[in-house]
Amino acid sequence: MRSDRRLTSWLRACHADVARVPAIFATRNRPFRLREDAALEHVHWATTRGRVYDELTVLAIDHRNQFEDLADELSADRARIGAFKALALRAIDVVASGDARFGVLLDGRYGFDGLALAADRPYWIGRPIEIPRSRPLEFEGSADVAMELLEWPANHVVKCLVHYHPDDEPELRGRQERQLLRLFDACRKTRHELLIEVIVPANMKSTVTTVAAAIRRLYAVGLRPDWWKLEPAADPEAWRHIEAAVTEADPLCRGVVLLGLSAPEAELVSSFEVAAPFNIVKGFAVGRTIFHEAARDWFAGRICDDEAVAALAGKLSGLVNAWRRARGTVERAA
Repeated sequence: MRSDRRLTSWLRACHADVARVPAIFATRNRPFRLREDAALEHVHWATTRGRVYDELTVLAIDHRNQFEDLADELSADRARIGAFKALALRAIDVVASGDARFGVLLDGRYGFDGLALAADRPYWIGRPIEIPRSRPLEFEGSADVAMELLEWPANHVVKCLVHYHPDDEPELRGRQERQLLRLFDACRKTRHELLIEVIVPANMKSTVTTVAAAIRRLYAVGLRPDWWKLEPAADPEAWRHIEAAVTEADPLCRGVVLLGLSAPEAELVSSFEVAAPFNIVKGFAVGRTIFHEAARDWFAGRICDDEAVAALAGKLSGLVNAWRRARGTVERAA
């Protein structure tokens, strides 16, 4: 009885939507310390996160190896990478004008100045933790990932890219899952939101159910990210499977943003039209499709800072408008 009274009080305090997660509350077999109940803790976490995002459009410029490769190719000083990344925030300002539906993905290695500037804006801020191209997954910074995250501002969403396939060899799959669970635990302990970016290795077979199967597997081992960042899909059936996988396992998940994989703009816009009918998809977090051409010209000295900002803003604005048109078409049809 005492435990039930404490449960009722706790639920009122965190404004949990009991109707959306009935299975959690159907059992009375709960620990006396409610914080030790993972399902209840997740509801508490998810219902007290603050801002709600019906749309999120992000300029992803957290790339590290790609910028190093580009600078080396053009015989440019790598020290200039940070200066270019700071221009990205100026470009977001041009397009967003303070609209909190926009965001930026920046790294701490070359994008630190941009992260500092972003602190004064209302935008969503994501920051990568993975060592680029690592498979199995490894993290940058401290050997203790929680200690690393303690140094990050609370409003930095931890982004982790993992090259993952549900049919990976058991040893590789288990190692990557353990890393993701370490990261998830660290994020909850340091009160950071977590975005998991899943990319299926290019040399492995992929069908319309592969990404959904990966998501189901990661939920099954105990992962509960706030966001997913996923590859575009040409077949709406893939999105039906993905939406079901997410909403069945975690109806409180914030949603999915689309990554770009350096796709041509026309191809990316087509993928928006496929994804737009699915409510789980909130927008995009696209990088090279937006910045690659401008970065190449800027490092080569063919354009100045203002011209680079204008080029970035033009590309970003075009994709934002394309996403809103695609979603608006679906809403009007409904």
